[in-house]
Amino acid sequence: MALIKSIAGIRGTIGGAPGDNLTPLDIVKFTSAYASFITRHNSSHPRPPKGCDASLRANSTGGAERRVRVVVGRDARISGEMVQNIVTGTLMACGVDVVDAGLCSTPGVEMAVVHYGAAGGIVLTASHNPRQWNALKLLDSHGEFLNAAAGAEILAMVESLDYSVPTRSCEQDRQPEAAPRGGLKLTFGLPPSRLGQVEQAHLPLGLASVHPTAGFGLTFASVDELGRVVKSVDFTDTHIEKVLALPLVDAEAVRARKFKIVVDAVNSVGGVVIPRLLERLGCEVVRLNCEPTGEFAHNPEPLPENLGDVARAVVDHKADLGVVVDPDVDRLALVNEDGTMFGEEYTLVAVADYVLGRMGAGCDDAVDGTGRVDGAGDIMSTGGGANIARTRNTVSNLSSTRALKDVTERHGGRYFASAVGEVNVVAEMKRVGAAIGGEGNGGVIYPASHYGRDAVVGVALFLSHLALSGKTMTGLRADYPDYYISKNRVDLAPGTDVDALLERVYTLFSDPSALGAGVQNISTVDGVKIDFAHGWVHLRRSNTEPIIRIYSEAADKHAADDLAQSVIRQLK
Repeated sequence: MALIKSIAGIRGTIGGAPGDNLTPLDIVKFTSAYASFITRHNSSHPRPPKGCDASLRANSTGGAERRVRVVVGRDARISGEMVQNIVTGTLMACGVDVVDAGLCSTPGVEMAVVHYGAAGGIVLTASHNPRQWNALKLLDSHGEFLNAAAGAEILAMVESLDYSVPTRSCEQDRQPEAAPRGGLKLTFGLPPSRLGQVEQAHLPLGLASVHPTAGFGLTFASVDELGRVVKSVDFTDTHIEKVLALPLVDAEAVRARKFKIVVDAVNSVGGVVIPRLLERLGCEVVRLNCEPTGEFAHNPEPLPENLGDVARAVVDHKADLGVVVDPDVDRLALVNEDGTMFGEEYTLVAVADYVLGRMGAGCDDAVDGTGRVDGAGDIMSTGGGANIARTRNTVSNLSSTRALKDVTERHGGRYFASAVGEVNVVAEMKRVGAAIGGEGNGGVIYPASHYGRDAVVGVALFLSHLALSGKTMTGLRADYPDYYISKNRVDLAPGTDVDALLERVYTLFSDPSALGAGVQNISTVDGVKIDFAHGWVHLRRSNTEPIIRIYSEAADKHAADDLAQSVIRQLK
C-alpha cells in the first residue's frame, strides 16, 4: 500500500489508512487545494472564452458566471467511479462548476479543457500502474500539466491541511460536551511551530466552512454558491474529429490501404476510442481486451514482456499490425505483422520522421546557436492557446533513444533533450519551437494538436506514414537505425548521499586522463548523462525509492550492458 505526493499530483493504492494510501480523505484534501489554487488564479476571467463550446457559454448565466469550471475525466479502472464522485462533489463544495467527461482518455481531458474554456482539469488515472492504484493528475487552462511552481504551491497547500481523528478543541476545553462520535477534525494551516494557533472544527457528518487563523485557509461554499455539473459529455467523438482534421492525417491514404489491425486496450478507455478512430479510417479492427471494465487482462504497461497475446493475435489473424495503448491512452506501442515489436522507443521516431518529412520548404530553424528561439521565427497558432515555431526541431527526454536525433538531423533539424517528465519535454518543445516531441515510452506530443502525449494522434499520424510509404511494418522499421536500451538500477543503503555518488561519476568521466576518454558530452540537467560516440549512459535518482536508475544505449544489448556496468562499478 502506498501514497505518493508530488508536484505532478497524487497517486496511491485504494483503501487503507488516510495518509498512507489514496483514501477519500486524501482525495478531498488534494481536490480542495487544487480548487483553491485554480479559483485564485482564474477568478478574473471565469467565463468561457469565445470559440469554446457554444452550449457551455449559453449555460454560463447568473451565479455561474462568477465561478470557474474544471473538466473531470477518468480511465476505466475499478475505483474510477468512486474517485470521480468524490472529486466532483468536492469541487462543487468549493464553488467550482464541473464538466463531467466521464470515461475519457488523458489526452481527451486535456483537449476538453480548451474546448470548453475551462480553468483546468483533473484526470483520474494511474496510467500504467496496476488495478489497485489510482491518481489525480492536474491540468491548467491550456489543458497541460501544471508546471513545477504551480505543482509545488498546491503540494504545500495539501501539506498544510491536517485531517485527523477527533480531539478536543480549545472551545471544547471550555465546554463539558465531548466531540461527536465519528466526527472529523480539520485543521487548516501550517503546524503551530511555524504559524500561530489554528482553529479546529469538529464535523459530525461531513465538511463545512473552516476558518483558519493562519496558513492555507479554505472556506467551502454556502448553499447558494455551490458549484454544479454544467455539462456531462462523451468527448471521444470530438477528440477523434479534431485528430482527423489535422492536415498531416491522410485519412484517404489510410482507407486505401484497408489495414487489418489488432487492438489491445487492456480493458480500459482505449477500447472505446482507438477502435472508433480506426473504423473512421476504414480499418478492419480485431478487438482484444477492449471492454472498459477496468479488469486489466495483463500488466497494463505496454512493454514487450506484457504483449505476448496481441503479438500472437496479429499473426493468427494475418493482420497488418497491432496497436497497444496503456489505460489512459497517452502511450502507444506497435506490433509488426510478424508478431515482433516495432519498439516503443520507435513510435515517436517513426511519427517524427513522417512529420518532419512533410513540412514545407518554408520551415525555418528559428533557434540560434545558443539554443534560444529567435523572435523573428515563423510562428503558427494551433488554435488551442499554443504557438509553435515552424522548425524541424524535435525534443525527447534524456533517457530516450538516439534514433530521434539521427532522424531529425537527416531532415535538417536540430534535436534537443530535456529532463525526464512530460512537463519538462513540453517546456523544452516550447522553448525551441519543436515540430514534434515526446518520450521514448511511446508518448507522442504533436503541438499542432496540443501539448500532451496522445496515442490517438500517434495512431493517426503513424498510419498515415505507413500508408503513404507503401511498406509493411517490418519494412518501415528497417528504415531506422538499430539501438538497444539497457535498463538497470542500483539499490542504495538508507542515508546514502546520492548527490555525492553522482558527483563522483561526473568527475571521473569529465577527466580525459581517467574515464573521460571518448566522452563527447556530459549533461547534468537531470542526474548525469554521459554521451559517447557509440552510445550513452544516463543516471537518475528516484524520487520515490532509495535507488539510482541507470539507462544505457548502444548498437546492441551486449554493448549497452557493458556501458551500464562501466558506470555501475564506480558506484560501489
